[in-house]
Amino acid sequence: MKARFLDVVDRLVGRALPKLPLYRTMDSFNVEEVAFLKAAFESADHYETQIITAPKFETGPDLLTEGMKLTTPGGLILGFGAATGRTIRHLGSLSKSPIYGLDSFEGLPEAWRSGFDK
Repeated sequence: MKARFLDVVDRLVGRALPKLPLYRTMDSFNVEEVAFLKAAFESADHYETQIITAPKFETGPDLLTEGMKLTTPGGLILGFGAATGRTIRHLGSLSKSPIYGLDSFEGLPEAWRSGFDK
């Protein structure tokens, strides 16, 4: 099955590559776009080998609800990056235990990637 998948990907890339903005000439590429394409392939491989059978959740709150079902009663419930309180409010609706939200309110300590500045 994996070989068939890779064959399909090879054919799609072969047809699409000349049309993509990252493809300029044989010796010139947009490095950022190539990096995103590489990350997409790595993500697809990880999905295929590690999480293809994992349950899918439509929303973040749906994931949190399922996660709360896996908690140990009496254990700590911590939320990091709790600036808006949305996650804490949702968790609070699911538990009678105290929930601790932590946030520096200073944002990211350094630039993380394009679009996510310090």
